[in-house]
Amino acid sequence: MKDKNKVFLETVNLSKRFGETLAVDKVSLKINRGEIRGLIGENGSGKSTISSMISAIHTVTAGEMMVEGQPYRPKSPGDAKRNGISMIVQESGTIEALSVAENIFLGDEQRFSRRGMIDRVSMNREADRALMAIGVTDVDVTAMMGTYNFEMRKLIEVARAYYYEPKLFIVDETTTALSHSGREIIYELMEKLKGDGQAVLFISHDIPELMKTCDVLTILRDGKLVESIEAADFSEHRIKQAMVGREIKGDYYRSDYDPAHGERVMLEARGIFGEEVSAVDLTLHEGEILGLGGLSGCGMHRLGRMLFGLDHPSQGEVRAYDKHTGQLEPVTKVDRALKCG
Repeated sequence: MKDKNKVFLETVNLSKRFGETLAVDKVSLKINRGEIRGLIGENGSGKSTISSMISAIHTVTAGEMMVEGQPYRPKSPGDAKRNGISMIVQESGTIEALSVAENIFLGDEQRFSRRGMIDRVSMNREADRALMAIGVTDVDVTAMMGTYNFEMRKLIEVARAYYYEPKLFIVDETTTALSHSGREIIYELMEKLKGDGQAVLFISHDIPELMKTCDVLTILRDGKLVESIEAADFSEHRIKQAMVGREIKGDYYRSDYDPAHGERVMLEARGIFGEEVSAVDLTLHEGEILGLGGLSGCGMHRLGRMLFGLDHPSQGEVRAYDKHTGQLEPVTKVDRALKCG
């Protein structure tokens, strides 16, 4: 076991510009071994940009990074991996047209090179081992990545990152795409790495999740580090206040909406059936904001496509208000949805 509480990675005045935008402004932080460090902030606060510089997805504009006290200037994600840093990105990090095994070892195929040829049997066997290491056993590593849903693709990315025995394991807003069982896999891996004396950087918007899993929480606002809070001092109110820079009190929900002002129906779905969707009815009135939510694979994305006319339900009908006729008209294709507004 590695020495706990020893600094693994340190940033000193780390900054990043995208054109005229200063996304990260002189952030200095230390991530210790044996620690789960949370990172939180509003959208645009710089969370993912910092993790992307650490993992060499983005270059550093100014400032320094050190790994175990030595200058760290990675030129590519491969450099980061060789320094013991693995990251699960927020967006999709796989290629659908490649097999699961090819995705897991993308960029590292030479480890299976035999007389100038890639030993696919060995690669597939090792891919199975990588997945079993995180408790995933129901994946065919020879299948194309595109045959699996988004949640499973994220778990395959987790297996890829964990396979290389990271000293710093970066999880960038990955749990939001996972079901309860998928989240538990992430939590267990983080705890195991912490117990083995490695470091974890966990980025999430879910404050209760961070309070439950992290040893220390670093808060960013407008690209700047606001403060770091130890677990013993965690308070949801304090965290929210640090994120937004002001006292948060009163009613969180809008009070200016009068249902009487939204009598006109703008969008209506009745008895919608289709792939991932079963017996859905909904009505959206003028002046309303209607949210669709659920776990990965629940059908909300498929329903959204049907409402817009990109996909057609096998049963039922979607109708939208047509400003030209003043009536609800069938949404049968995208140009109809655009015409209806």
